[in-house]
Amino acid sequence: MGSTSAHTNEGLGRRDLIKRSAAIGLISVPTMGFLSACASSDSGGNGKVEKGTKSEKNPLGVNESAPLDFVLFDGGFGQQYAKDAVKVYETNYPKAKVKFTPTQKITTTLQPRFNGGNPPDLIDNSGA
Repeated sequence: MGSTSAHTNEGLGRRDLIKRSAAIGLISVPTMGFLSACASSDSGGNGKVEKGTKSEKNPLGVNESAPLDFVLFDGGFGQQYAKDAVKVYETNYPKAKVKFTPTQKITTTLQPRFNGGNPPDLIDNSGA
């Protein structure tokens, strides 16, 4: 008649063991994939820029010659307000080079940069 241990509280039956092993296997593969995607690598480059001098015109102490990397989610608000802000920044800090990147693929653009340790200076994500 076969083993009756699965029907009593004596222990784990063969069928239960197989079911639980399969369930653990199905859960562990996606979990490992998710955790490896979250892992970040240390690029070693700190990329810190010297601070500028604080003044009434520059209350945050922005370095006037430091580059600015700006990523914008190109959604319903459009790009014009961001382009206007870039023009104002370039007017106030003419020595600074501004890299402006509008994109609708914000996750695929930014996630590798965050994982690589080199995120942009400014992110405007008005998306979902």
